[in-house]
Amino acid sequence: MNALRSTRGFAAKIVVPKRSYNIDRLSKVYIPSGGKIASKEDTSNDLLTRAGYIRSSHSGLTQMLPLGLMVQKNIENLVHKHMKLIGGSEVSLCLLSPAELWQKTGRFDNDEVFKLQDFHGSGYVLSPTHEEEITNLIKSDVVSYRSLPVRTYQIGRKFRDEKRPRGGLLRGKEFIMKDMYTFDRTKEEALKTYDNVVDAYNELFHEIGVRFVQAQAHSGDIGGNKSHEFHFLNDHGSDTILTCTNLDDCGYAANIEVAKPGIDEKNRVHFDESAGDHIEFSVSKDGLTLYEIYIPRNRSFNRLSLNTDIFPDIDPTMNSSKQALHKYKTSESQGANVEKQTIRVIDSHIEMTSVAFNGSPITIINATLAIPNDPCPVCATSHLQESNAIEIGHTFYLGTKYSKPLSATYVPPSGKSAIDIEMGCFGIGITRLIAAITEAKRDSAGLVWPRIIAPWEIVLIAKNNVFKDLDGGADKLGKELTNKLQKQGLRVVFDDREDKSLGWKLKDSKLLGFPVTIIVNENYLTNGTVEVQWRESGEKESIVLVDENGNVNEKLLNF
Repeated sequence: MNALRSTRGFAAKIVVPKRSYNIDRLSKVYIPSGGKIASKEDTSNDLLTRAGYIRSSHSGLTQMLPLGLMVQKNIENLVHKHMKLIGGSEVSLCLLSPAELWQKTGRFDNDEVFKLQDFHGSGYVLSPTHEEEITNLIKSDVVSYRSLPVRTYQIGRKFRDEKRPRGGLLRGKEFIMKDMYTFDRTKEEALKTYDNVVDAYNELFHEIGVRFVQAQAHSGDIGGNKSHEFHFLNDHGSDTILTCTNLDDCGYAANIEVAKPGIDEKNRVHFDESAGDHIEFSVSKDGLTLYEIYIPRNRSFNRLSLNTDIFPDIDPTMNSSKQALHKYKTSESQGANVEKQTIRVIDSHIEMTSVAFNGSPITIINATLAIPNDPCPVCATSHLQESNAIEIGHTFYLGTKYSKPLSATYVPPSGKSAIDIEMGCFGIGITRLIAAITEAKRDSAGLVWPRIIAPWEIVLIAKNNVFKDLDGGADKLGKELTNKLQKQGLRVVFDDREDKSLGWKLKDSKLLGFPVTIIVNENYLTNGTVEVQWRESGEKESIVLVDENGNVNEKLLNF
């Protein structure tokens, strides 16, 4: 049709071309292939590269190509949905963070943080996380208790100076992450928020449809004293998880760094240093209390286990008994009424009566790392088993670790002295999740995407030679059927690459990981049926694609 537009008194004739079907076609998508030969040793990075989803720019740096970006965006949309369901407000924080904020929290000297200076010599950090930035932002706006709680999140780039980048998207120097930060008035409210976000993570990962575990974890450099990791159990994972052999009913899982064993009452040992039992040491933050920990033979001391609510005054920076003893010996009492003391801690595997009483206070706790075949500490009827795992998410209750040094406070209802805000932070590695799902779902033919994150749910292929006498041929028919499926809300792409054979296209659809492949063959002309190949199960069947009323087959709508 023609239209007229007046431009400063001149009539310009505009020709609007006739619209064709607005469908997705593989011939119009940049999907480079080649450069990688399939092998039994293919990593997730190799497979994603061979399938044309990503390319490596340099060690630790990965480029997302169109198909990879589609998967990334689908994951991001899913994350947005679940974060908003729990009241998350999306923000976008600066990638450059002033060095002074990181110096206040003690994280500036972390050797995995990229540091740089501007023209004036001012220092900055390329943020690996945004605790400092968001806390500094919130403290300027939150004054009264009425302003709390606050739940913010973002999806964006992060940077980490990985010394040994590996696995492409699994561990790189630059990556995409979702990070949520929560701010509450009290510890009780912060822990309730923590549980709400953990529940949201469980719902999110259930919706993705890959089996995962929620494991107790160590907080690491982020800090705080409550933490969980979310993992896919996978032989290629770099983390080690201990789970109950009755995991589905019991639910116990923990990173091996913090896993605690159950105790077999019948197999306690008598403490005997000549048999390999030994004593480890920790020290309080003020250096005046020495913790003397009795560890049984063939067991490793779990130093992290003491940095809990049981002994909140232990100095977590002391990483060895030698350091702890030195600090204790060189610390001096501040005041006449303050004396040094020793507290003896006996691991639960040791028979208490075998340790000579010397008048020092005694505490009995689990002070050693769990090992495979230990009793489960939760159900006690099963044992622990070891598995490799890929971390996909991490949650932290931070307490006041960041609010205190950055002076993020609020005035309580009483109007008395300002109180430090209680915080939590919660991460999901978006690009890491792409690689993790690849490892968890791949097979010998290629990728196997869950429907909800696949670039397209369905790829439609029409046999060219069958429809050569049809008006418009296979291309026209394929476009019409793709259009009908799209109108039903399905995400469909038409494989219209004319230079490729049917066999090549079928092999490529498996490599690319589309959940469903529809082959339109000669049967469609006689009875309206098409062949459907289900990627994950490998099953094939013939179905009527569209009934006489124009309705798409229910199997395609509800798979």
